[in-house]
Amino acid sequence: MNKYSKIAQKVRHAGAIVVGGYPPYASIDAFTKAFLERLFSLRHQNGLNRGKLAVTVVTGIGRGAPGLDEASQQVAQALSMEGMEVLGNLKATGNAECMTCGFGQSCPMSALPWVFGDDTEVTPEKFCKVEDQKETWQQAKTLGKEIAERLKKVSMM
Repeated sequence: MNKYSKIAQKVRHAGAIVVGGYPPYASIDAFTKAFLERLFSLRHQNGLNRGKLAVTVVTGIGRGAPGLDEASQQVAQALSMEGMEVLGNLKATGNAECMTCGFGQSCPMSALPWVFGDDTEVTPEKFCKVEDQKETWQQAKTLGKEIAERLKKVSMM
């Protein structure tokens, strides 16, 4: 059994699935897209993903830069098309690589202008910590509890 078959078997037998990705060019990354496309083998003619619970998790530079909302919607749409019930969409804001590469302020391809406008100086207060995104953590906790409760009800039937 190859690695893709093993993943397919895990998805097939899961009651819930959490799919994460990031938007490098304002849309979902290729690895996540490839995973979502491979779900077709479970849906085709059999609808084996129908009724599964799902949550999306998308991380990106956010703060005005394109991508987080779009990528989250793309993953949710794919899971919905599989017949899954999407319970929620988590979004976490991170930092552009340009903030630590050493060339972010001078690079003509830097993402810093997208995020900070004309003020591209890298300073400590501009860094974003996922640990400080309390709303996202609370939403994750709430969704985790909902998945656990729903799966518990199914197992009791």
